[in-house]
Amino acid sequence: MRYSVTRVMIALLQRADRKGLSPDDYDGSRWRTRLDKLKPALRSPSEVDAARFDLALTVCAMRYISDLHIGRVNPQRVAFAFDVQSKKYDLAEFLKDHVARAQDVAAALADVEPAYPGYRRTLQALQTYLGLAGEDDGEPLPAPSPAPKKAILSGDSYSGVARLARRLRLLGDLPADVTVPPNPVVHEAPLVEAVRNFQRRHGRDPSGRIDGKRWPT
Repeated sequence: MRYSVTRVMIALLQRADRKGLSPDDYDGSRWRTRLDKLKPALRSPSEVDAARFDLALTVCAMRYISDLHIGRVNPQRVAFAFDVQSKKYDLAEFLKDHVARAQDVAAALADVEPAYPGYRRTLQALQTYLGLAGEDDGEPLPAPSPAPKKAILSGDSYSGVARLARRLRLLGDLPADVTVPPNPVVHEAPLVEAVRNFQRRHGRDPSGRIDGKRWPT
């Protein structure tokens, strides 16, 4: 592959999570080290290093193209009657003919993705939730104490009220213009209504209570 194609291909492998895949399946964390070995400024790269790099990139690129095109799970293993054999590419030929010399690698790979509207909507939802995950601090909601499975009703004390409020505001269930006390400790309005909004959106009983088995996560 040309150097520019190589860099773009590696960037796509490292961002495989944007397509619902795992970068680790395509050596996402190993490419920086592999590229460093090929920098003449550090040392003269050997033919072995170059060959290993080319092989690794070829294998990972073919695996990525296959996963984008037909997915990672064989439908027959889950008793789903969907024929993927007829849809498989000759990956080596595809890589050589459509990617290695491509002027726009991202566009060439976009053509291999499913054309179904449901797939596109799923990708859009994924980008939304990846964005939300990036904005969130990742702090888990604490379980009710002293009884972990006890539901928290309106008016009950709960140590996770502040965390819950941040999560629900981020998700849009607690409107930005609604004021919540800076250090709340009681599950009460307007948080109860925000929990109801969350429950409605997910097809649950909009009780407003926090069930110990069903956290708004």
